[in-house]
Amino acid sequence: MALALCEESCNVFVCGEIEQDAKAQTPACMERQGKGSILWHAQKCYRNELICQSFNWTSPGAASESSLCSDWLPILPWQGEFRDRFNLSIDGDICNQDSNCYSTERNKATCAKEGACEKGACCKASTAEGDDCFDDLDCPRNLYCKEQKCTNQGNEGDACANENECRFGRSCAKQGDEDFKCVKHYTLQNGDQFTVPETSLKPDGNPLTDIHVCSTRNHFKIGEIFQCRQASKRIDQDLRIIVPKNNCNITAYVSPDVTKFDEESISHGTAGCGFNRNDSSFCPVEIGDDFMVNSLTPFEGPVTDSDCHKSSKLNAELGSLCLDYNLTIHAQGDIGLNYTRARQIFRDPQVSINVADNDRCVAESITTAYWNHQFGKASQIMIWAIGAAVVGILG
Repeated sequence: MALALCEESCNVFVCGEIEQDAKAQTPACMERQGKGSILWHAQKCYRNELICQSFNWTSPGAASESSLCSDWLPILPWQGEFRDRFNLSIDGDICNQDSNCYSTERNKATCAKEGACEKGACCKASTAEGDDCFDDLDCPRNLYCKEQKCTNQGNEGDACANENECRFGRSCAKQGDEDFKCVKHYTLQNGDQFTVPETSLKPDGNPLTDIHVCSTRNHFKIGEIFQCRQASKRIDQDLRIIVPKNNCNITAYVSPDVTKFDEESISHGTAGCGFNRNDSSFCPVEIGDDFMVNSLTPFEGPVTDSDCHKSSKLNAELGSLCLDYNLTIHAQGDIGLNYTRARQIFRDPQVSINVADNDRCVAESITTAYWNHQFGKASQIMIWAIGAAVVGILG
């Protein structure tokens, strides 16, 4: 997603009449205060009023005009972590009923509570090794569909030719003249070089999906080779950049010389607008920032070893959330929540701008997927990098 860039000032998102009633059954929406106004107020979402369903907004750029409430009202995120959706959850994913589970003529999946699912209900594929399949989703964890048969996936060090031949937490790659093998995520070091199979690349030579084999959580492409490099990091870790335009100073590692992988260069990013309670712009969080490193590093080992299907989306909002992964994260309490927040930012830097200075009602409506109804907790004052003063005021 492109960042919501600023011109002279940003839109302002603040609490309206629902400040003390944000968790009511009526969804929270944002209403523009007059034509041309940059001020949006949270209101209760009644039909036939000129208001937007705020849950559909991914950036302030999507909130340029008000619109009528439709007859369909969204499920409030705080009513349940798992979105109860049909036929999206695969083997090992959380479920509430059989209809949540991906099921075909060859795979009659059910929502089970025994065996690998004894710690919580999860989908269980009816297939096993050697059974007929149409695609990888028909097969259970640690198996994939090869020549229409469910076949074992490789573990760390096993030979592979394609990405789906390696189980969850492993990717197919090779170093130098070695053969392709399954590489455990986050094990290659800064400066290590590697390549991936052609089937894992787009026509332009870039990977189809994120490559997670580097302990630095970042790689740099040089010709047909990828090299693990330190991730970009903001020089000023404070997000509260007031003046818009190109004033987000970043340290990057982008030398085309593989021997200079540690050489620093300075680049200038652009501040953007979020769902914030003032008209200031904010610099997006970079992968190498302290918050990202401190939030992601402790979980990389345990998460990589989770008992999950290779195709699980690990995302409750998409209806596909691996049970073992979810238990691993939430066993760590607030620290685990910071990991899920860092993952959201990893996928889309705009998220860090959207949540940089939220008013409470905004955090409980538009950006609730990020805060996970934990907005303003004392523990977040110390952990979240936006600034203790901001969160402390709102908490």
